[in-house]
Amino acid sequence: MFSELGDIFCPQRCLSCGKTDKILCDCCKKNLLKAKADSCLVCGRQLNMQGICPNCDLPFSRQCHVGVRGGVLKDLINCYKYQSIRSISFSLADLLSVRIMNWGLSDAVLVPLPTIAKHIRERGFDHIQRLALCMAKQNINYAVEPLLSRANNCVQVGASEEVRASQAKTAYVMTNLGFARGKNYILLDDVWTTGSSMLCACNLLAQNGIATQNIAVAIIAKSV
Repeated sequence: MFSELGDIFCPQRCLSCGKTDKILCDCCKKNLLKAKADSCLVCGRQLNMQGICPNCDLPFSRQCHVGVRGGVLKDLINCYKYQSIRSISFSLADLLSVRIMNWGLSDAVLVPLPTIAKHIRERGFDHIQRLALCMAKQNINYAVEPLLSRANNCVQVGASEEVRASQAKTAYVMTNLGFARGKNYILLDDVWTTGSSMLCACNLLAQNGIATQNIAVAIIAKSV
């Protein structure tokens, strides 16, 4: 209700074109989704129709991202994370959901990569968990299960690739070992920089009995 009243008295403008409509208008959303984003997050080669890289031996099978971290996509992420504009979660969830639909999965469990406690306090919410919940609302066949929790609170922004890789090895622990191992699990995160955190999270799921073919990753943006 408060969101609807806010739209009436303080209407949002599209971050891309400035049109008074919503934070990302339908036209600009379509333009974002037209961008070519079918390359592997690791090697950069083209994925097949199911989002699988035929070249890389990865701890996950399917992968997708909305686009590179630039332009309006970068603005959306920055406003969501650093200005705590929570309504952006709906637009980002919509963009990722469209990418995932190409996989043809009838059901899946969304697993948000947990944010460090310091950032949750600063923003007032866990931005990846909120993204997962928005995606689940858009697709009733998707569930959200926080299988992972943070084991450390290391900040990776500005860290070198070597430091990121070292931090990621001890970043997560499993919080629920009673999950169904035959389901499809989609790990979510906002930005792929070196991939250290996501790769370690996928390895942790695999070590706990989830087959690689049942693990997928969905990223909002890939750093250039």
